[in-house]
Amino acid sequence: MVVTLLLAAWGGQKLDAWLGMPKPYMTVVCMLLGIIATVVWLIRSLNRDNKQN
Repeated sequence: MVVTLLLAAWGGQKLDAWLGMPKPYMTVVCMLLGIIATVVWLIRSLNRDNKQN
């Protein structure tokens, strides 16, 4: 989970620099997408484990 968030933050910073954004909008968007992706992965993983038991 931490790696996903770090990669999202790094990618967002690179996008902000590339697009010349005055504020870190893309960093925030990428971080939110990383959080959502991590939560979805966690829920699916837990559901898969429950079905096997």
